Amino acid sequence: MNNELTFAAFNMLTDNIAEIIVNNDVILTLEMLDEYDQFLEKKIKSDFGLLVNMINNYSFTTETEMVIGSWGNLKACAVFTTIIQQRK
Repeated sequence: MNNELTFAAFNMLTDNIAEIIVNNDVILTLEMLDEYDQFLEKKIKSDFGLLVNMINNYSFTTETEMVIGSWGNLKACAVFTTIIQQRK
């Protein structure tokens, strides 16, 4: 199931494992994190794991970096990234 937030796509991989793909060139703010928190509260009622798919380039405000990942029921987090090398 794919769900769109204003800044990212959110997929429920299982009942308690979520994937987030932040849109390209986004700067994550506290307001976006609040939107994400509300979305998680609706979708997940218990402990969960989070897969952060870093296929796009994005960054965080300093305030967001300090609080991201502080959900009480977040029990595991994995980050998936790919490195693309240019051939000469």
